[in-house]
Amino acid sequence: MALALSGCGSDEDEGIAFGSVGYVEGFFGAVSADEPNAVLVGRDILSSGGTAADAAVAVGFAMSVTLPSRASLGGGGVCLVHDPATGSTEALDFIPVPGTSNNPRADRPSAIPALARGMVALHARYGELDWRSLLRPAEDLARFGHRLPRAFAKDLNRAAKPLFADPEARRVFSREGGGIPIGENERYRQLDLAALLGQLRINGVGVMYNGPIAKKIVDGVAEAGGTLTVTDLRDWLPQWRATFIQPFDLNFVPYEMHVAPLPAAGGVLSAQMIGMLREDDRYLEADEQGRLHLLAAVGQRAYAARAGWLKEDLTAVDPLENLVDGPILDDMMESFEPDRATASAALTPPPVRVRENPAGASFVIVDRRGGAVACSLTMYNLFGTGRVVPNTGIVLAAAPDRGPRNPLPLGPVLVVRPSNFAFHFAIAGSGGVAAATSIANVAARSFLAGEPARDAVDAPRVHHGGAPDQVVVEEAMGPEAQAVLRALGYTVSTVPRFGQVNVIYCATDLPPQAETTVACSASGDRRGFGMAVQAD
Repeated sequence: MALALSGCGSDEDEGIAFGSVGYVEGFFGAVSADEPNAVLVGRDILSSGGTAADAAVAVGFAMSVTLPSRASLGGGGVCLVHDPATGSTEALDFIPVPGTSNNPRADRPSAIPALARGMVALHARYGELDWRSLLRPAEDLARFGHRLPRAFAKDLNRAAKPLFADPEARRVFSREGGGIPIGENERYRQLDLAALLGQLRINGVGVMYNGPIAKKIVDGVAEAGGTLTVTDLRDWLPQWRATFIQPFDLNFVPYEMHVAPLPAAGGVLSAQMIGMLREDDRYLEADEQGRLHLLAAVGQRAYAARAGWLKEDLTAVDPLENLVDGPILDDMMESFEPDRATASAALTPPPVRVRENPAGASFVIVDRRGGAVACSLTMYNLFGTGRVVPNTGIVLAAAPDRGPRNPLPLGPVLVVRPSNFAFHFAIAGSGGVAAATSIANVAARSFLAGEPARDAVDAPRVHHGGAPDQVVVEEAMGPEAQAVLRALGYTVSTVPRFGQVNVIYCATDLPPQAETTVACSASGDRRGFGMAVQAD
């Protein structure tokens, strides 16, 4: 669902103070996320004069209340952050790592809770509003309640039976603790989580990682069968890391595409796919049937190439900067033939099937000055370990492993102009192995071909992961398009839908370089139940 909003009043007109909702007049930015309550929180922060980073902090904490199945305080993720004032774009890595396994009662290995420290690092470097004002909305949602959103209700119904085997999860997420899931639109309160958020608001995030509250969390994790020590909490820190930058020209305009470094491998895959589509104007010059073929072929080749550069420990065989440069992309497309498919077995190296858990969440935000944040969040599984830390409301993220619970799907993408540091495009997604493919599908239609974000997100998608050697298309693709792919030699299967993305696309520079109209569109994904808001 998308909702366009007018800008609010200004302090000159109505005496509204900086930090109050309605401070900014005119265009105040855009927010798109997987959960509507969190989107509205982000909108209010932007209209209060906050930066994209301020809004991201508020959205991240709000989603820990309204979508704890995918974005709990027990999880974490990775964000890309663009600052137009300095021209810098960097990655904030707060990807959850395994906790120490020294609990004899541990039967559900868990990750170190990372979200809160990730958000405080983001605020410390790029925030402007008072920290307390950014946590207050999440605390209020938990303390005073909100209508259970459809996105969370769907997750809760899907996981209720195994989830409610945990007494604390049953107490928190069922009607009066009786084992019946709280229903969509029912009022939902989380008083334990509200109390913890209140402590973080008043005393800072440090209390969650050191001191009596940290000890309480560690003891609760042990009771919930997880793996965590006081030392884990105290010593773990998020990292600011350099992005990989892919420079390119589009319509004779220079751009830079930024993706996060490993282990968030989804951005590398997306950049490879988008790069192959962009090189020699392949996508722009192809007709609609040719575009279907290209989308399938670049996905097949990107996933095949990953089998060659990705180690078991999720590091790269080659330096990351060599993975998506022009020569590599040209080599990957050497075997491409416009009139027929290439067998996966003929690719070097051949693709290898890698399992990736589809549960995750994302959001993208841009402010009126062109500052932008794009984040992918994970708990490595729906509801993480399926356990709630007693008396805290924290849903524990599962410990990452070499199986499907890994950070491979993470990977937001940001595109800016290096000449003036203007923002143009931000996208982040979830959906396991289909996350990077979904990003590439939407980026091709919006950023490369200039379609509005809403149309690009709604369009049916094509996925080819190489192994198995078949193309997966959404049912909305229709029989004619499927027949085109089969005629090219692809084995085609259909699914109702796959992937979920959030995107903001600005056809013009943001901030504008002259007295021009801001031409930005934001879109959430109807495949989920999120929302996008923007000021027109």
